[in-house]
Amino acid sequence: MSLVVASGFSQIHTSEDFIGEDSISIEYRKTEIEEQEGAMTRDGFPVVVHVLLWRAEELFLLRRANTGFLDGFYALPGGHQRRGEGVKEAAIRECFEETGVEVTQLLPVCVMPYMAGGQQGLNFLFEAQQWRGTPGINEPALFDDCVWCAPDNLAEPHPAWLPDALRHRQTGDWFVEFEWD
Repeated sequence: MSLVVASGFSQIHTSEDFIGEDSISIEYRKTEIEEQEGAMTRDGFPVVVHVLLWRAEELFLLRRANTGFLDGFYALPGGHQRRGEGVKEAAIRECFEETGVEVTQLLPVCVMPYMAGGQQGLNFLFEAQQWRGTPGINEPALFDDCVWCAPDNLAEPHPAWLPDALRHRQTGDWFVEFEWD
């Protein structure tokens, strides 16, 4: 469940006002409250984290299944930041949840704002410099395969932005905007 920060209200609304609601119902409820209070509407964007796990010159990818987004694609471990959670903390948590690996040292690689169709958000890409455990499928309900592959021979299909992000890792560009249909 991804949460949207609801701010800008003329009245104070605490997280208890939104307990038990998913991100879609929070957006609708936020809009209803703002309309009632005459407040300016502010957009909420998801923050998504991704973690590069390297073994020698090979990258670890998981094939998504039953997630509702990019199912069948080989992607980096990662997911949505939770309310009250730091971006690095989210990357460490998501990597553990999906791969079983406990990341002990992360290096920020780049930030990638994106727009795709009607979706918009921020991607944060990290590289795990140290970890404990062996990467594998830790959430079999959401992933059905995992592979190690060279960055110039990625498993297919993969997200369109992944090869560009890997190139930016090599050049040290820390900010990249992506748009795709």
